[in-house]
Amino acid sequence: MDEDSKIIEELRERNEYQRAQIAHLEKALKRAMADQEEVKITNNNEIQKSKEIIDDLNKKVANFIRIIDVKNAELLNLQTALGQYYAEIESKEYLELDLALAREATARISGILKDADEHAELSKRENEEILVKRSQNERVLAEGKARINKLEEDNGKLRRTFELSMTRLNRMQTWLYMEEKHNEASSNKENCCLLPFPTKEQ
Repeated sequence: MDEDSKIIEELRERNEYQRAQIAHLEKALKRAMADQEEVKITNNNEIQKSKEIIDDLNKKVANFIRIIDVKNAELLNLQTALGQYYAEIESKEYLELDLALAREATARISGILKDADEHAELSKRENEEILVKRSQNERVLAEGKARINKLEEDNGKLRRTFELSMTRLNRMQTWLYMEEKHNEASSNKENCCLLPFPTKEQ
């Protein structure tokens, strides 16, 4: 019985320790889920900002393209008009001026596109880092769930072992009780047999 009590106490201590581990893992799991949700929100915000920046840049590029198209049309009209009404030198000066403006506009557009490419590359790297962090959090989450499942399985085994020990202990107590009753009955029977037989003188 002392050995069974020791086993029961050990099982109880292991059960309490595993409950503490499960509580700790549940807290870690909640923190990992919160971190994952925060990363998801941050990722969505960054993607939305990137989309807005790209949309704005696309609008600016489209506007500059329209300006260039207008300038090209103007240059074509000027070429036709100047070829008809002005001298070759005056026509050339106007064309050079318009071409210089077009080159400046093209240079500005090139700078804007370069900035857009750099920002897109930066956003891509940030998104990759966010995805790596998210993957790590998911791995930690999966490991935590696996450990919780293992602890629950071990807890179930300990519970079954405890129940089996209690069953054995109850059976042993019942057997000892029956044995004690049997010994008392045997002792009473022997005492009855040892009483003196009454005589006539008595």
